[in-house]
Amino acid sequence: MNQNTSLPTSLYKYLPASTARKFFKNPSLRFTPPSKLNDIFELNAPIEELVYDDKMSALEDYLSSRNITKSEGTFDGFLLLFHANYRVGNLSMNNGMATLMEDIGMGILSLSSINNSLLMWAHYCEDYKGVVVELDVASKFFQSEPSGRHFLPPQKIEYVTDRPRISLLEIAVKEARGEVNRMQMFFKPVFFTKSEDWHYEKEWRVATLDVDSLNTFTDDNGVPIIGLAPLPVEAIKSIIINDKRSDSDLREQVLSFCNDHKITLKLATTSIRKFALNIETVPLPFNFCHS
Repeated sequence: MNQNTSLPTSLYKYLPASTARKFFKNPSLRFTPPSKLNDIFELNAPIEELVYDDKMSALEDYLSSRNITKSEGTFDGFLLLFHANYRVGNLSMNNGMATLMEDIGMGILSLSSINNSLLMWAHYCEDYKGVVVELDVASKFFQSEPSGRHFLPPQKIEYVTDRPRISLLEIAVKEARGEVNRMQMFFKPVFFTKSEDWHYEKEWRVATLDVDSLNTFTDDNGVPIIGLAPLPVEAIKSIIINDKRSDSDLREQVLSFCNDHKITLKLATTSIRKFALNIETVPLPFNFCHS
């Protein structure tokens, strides 16, 4: 499954201040269901079988000829599940995969290979009030567990202009012949391809098909949220904070967390010469210059 040969040694998670406060009490990261992602095109690559009636008919003939009885473990099994959902009206041309993948337990953890994006600090860190967590890609957190959760290795997002279109039947036939692998023809366009408009995020994505096995927490409105994966502190390389925008309570939490767990503290400071952030390591113990 892992097609990337240039996997970074570190990946970064941008957190708003409200989430960061909870993070330092109980380090964990959320695998988000597809319907909660902020891109309307997410997991909705056009599926030819949902666009053309003759393509769906051909897929039905293929499934009949294969005499498939199980819906797990193989691509043919996935096709059977896809067709069953189509028959009961759960799939449409504009909602081809998101609903189905959510129903079978998909969750996505979005990370970045950069820690100094002005847009992401403004957007995901609540106007620079939050933090960025540096993660060690070599840590056990990113490894699949023989029993329990299963995470796909981090995959780099590809940014394109035109929406990819795929044929499920073509993938099944070519894979059966050994001509292609499902990563290239199915997973890549559906899960790991986005519009060029998002290229500034430099996103790497970790996916699980077992989100229901992760922890559930309750948000500030009492709504249960699934998909929270405990993060061992050994997986955390550093915490990055902007001391000019963050409040004193969060700064104290960051200092205490870094001191207690021997984690590197870094400051995101504004460049004097450019519209850019400088990320600088600071020694511990450290005193912020203002309250």
